Amino acid sequence: APNLSNGEVPKRRNIEEAIGEFRDQQTALERSVQEYERALEAVHEQQSRLIEQLKKHQTDFRNLKKMMQDTGDRKHVEEVRQMESKINEWRGMLPSRGSLFLRLFVGELSVTLDHKGERIRFKTEYETFKAKMTPYWFILNTLVLIWSYRVFDTVYHVFLTYYYVTLAIRENILRANGSNIRSWWIWHHYLSVVVCFLFIMWPDGPEYSEFRQQFFIFSFYIGAVQTLQTKYQMARLYTLRALGQANIMDVVNSDSTQIRWSPNMAVLVPFLLVGQAFQLYNGFCLAKIAIKSVVWQGGAVG
Repeated sequence: APNLSNGEVPKRRNIEEAIGEFRDQQTALERSVQEYERALEAVHEQQSRLIEQLKKHQTDFRNLKKMMQDTGDRKHVEEVRQMESKINEWRGMLPSRGSLFLRLFVGELSVTLDHKGERIRFKTEYETFKAKMTPYWFILNTLVLIWSYRVFDTVYHVFLTYYYVTLAIRENILRANGSNIRSWWIWHHYLSVVVCFLFIMWPDGPEYSEFRQQFFIFSFYIGAVQTLQTKYQMARLYTLRALGQANIMDVVNSDSTQIRWSPNMAVLVPFLLVGQAFQLYNGFCLAKIAIKSVVWQGGAVG
């Protein structure tokens, strides 16, 4: 006979009760999972219908814009711009595999974030990433200007490679989620990655030393100008959102931040013009280096 004083029977009864309660709980959870799967299936069916409807709508919208251009209509420009912003927002709600560049990294997967809050958080993370990287940009740039060591140069170019690749990946995801980032801006980052690789591959020598200091001064200047430009564009973007002329997923450096003349713009323009002139001068210097150089990296950078 069992020894009841040891509590063996009460323990067994407690275990049976616990298993029974857990069994009921799991059965209820299984029903909830089945309901969730049915809801997902209904959502996927609705997504398929919406994708077809949106494709037709985008085609009709392109025809409408062409008709406006052909007729020179200016009366409905603002209304059409708001329509385009809404279409981009809808496009970002539906599944998308993204660009070829993105598929090379994540494969044939949808990169669309289903929930609006997730899309907004991802856009905020993109803007936060750029803001966090700016101090590191200036610190590393200062180091390579003060100390002429190739290891510092390499660290700086690896940092820029990571920075531009990360921006390109995130911008492709943002575009797939309805952001109005233009393809030329993303291609600018692709080219920046290529230039970073070319600098890493450029061997030490008189040609590299000749252009090195000039490039790092230019890079420091461009970083400062981009910081000023971002502040201006953020102010413009907030204004356009308040007026309903920009999608909530739009970010600075996209074409939604249209240029408007203002005191801040008057301050920014001279710096932009100096930056363009500096860039042309860099191209001229690199062309001279390429003509007399036996290495190809200098000419490729130019």
